[in-house]
Amino acid sequence: MGPKVKTYTYSELKTATADFSSANLLGEGGFGPVYKGILNDGSVVAVKQLSVESHNGRSQFLTEISTISAVQHWNLVKLHGSCLEGSRRLLVYEYLENKSLDQALFVFSGYLAPEYAMHGHLTSKADVYGFGVVCLEIVSGRPNYDDKLDPKQKYLLPWAWTLYERNRHLELIDPSLSSFNEQEATRMIGVAILCVQTSPALRPTMSRVITMLSGDIEIPVVKTKPSYLTDLDFDDITNDFDDEESMPSENTTMMTTSTTTNTTTTGVDFMSLPIMLSEVIRKGSFREGR
Repeated sequence: MGPKVKTYTYSELKTATADFSSANLLGEGGFGPVYKGILNDGSVVAVKQLSVESHNGRSQFLTEISTISAVQHWNLVKLHGSCLEGSRRLLVYEYLENKSLDQALFVFSGYLAPEYAMHGHLTSKADVYGFGVVCLEIVSGRPNYDDKLDPKQKYLLPWAWTLYERNRHLELIDPSLSSFNEQEATRMIGVAILCVQTSPALRPTMSRVITMLSGDIEIPVVKTKPSYLTDLDFDDITNDFDDEESMPSENTTMMTTSTTTNTTTTGVDFMSLPIMLSEVIRKGSFREGR
């Protein structure tokens, strides 16, 4: 049983959000809109108004509140309380002035693992896949899909893989960076490529991801192109590279990348956010936000 949360009245939350005014709308997800609210004591909160489709029975809703409140982590938004009046179900969270992680990065475009997108199978390895996409976005400074880019670069994953298999992975780095640690960038890209493998069995666990990002173990590099990239009709970019560059052998299934090289360049710390995110995912702390 988690810590006790406060019970709010619907009238109280309606007043706090100015009758759920569009001017206070912070965002809207699959479970309903979220509004900024100011309570009578002056505290600022975020009020999630659950949609009718997401309504469960009273006992199930209360059980979910207990489960959510039991998850305490400094990377997670704190649940202050809830409201359950008739068919109305609302959750009251702490208000984050700098908004949420998806807005700090890019729109979550939905990072769905192939097995979930095709078959609805949701496991911890689906989170590993999503983590890999986030890592690539952090490194490249761009979203998973960008229609404004050159056709061969629109889709981040096939573009990243093409550069990676030709040992040109550092060309993926955000061009706006004036300097960066090449060792950290190489390590992060290597981990990301592992995480977005087609088969969940080929993806590492999050605990292993942490040790790889930390440099405690070497990073295995899978040379077999993910099937979801070969099966889809992406633009052919194989001729955009120098002819003298040889393709990696299809018979080579695994290599290792050393992490002992000392790189002296300074700039962006690629490791801090991915390690933090991997710790959260490993503990299953993203579940409430789905």
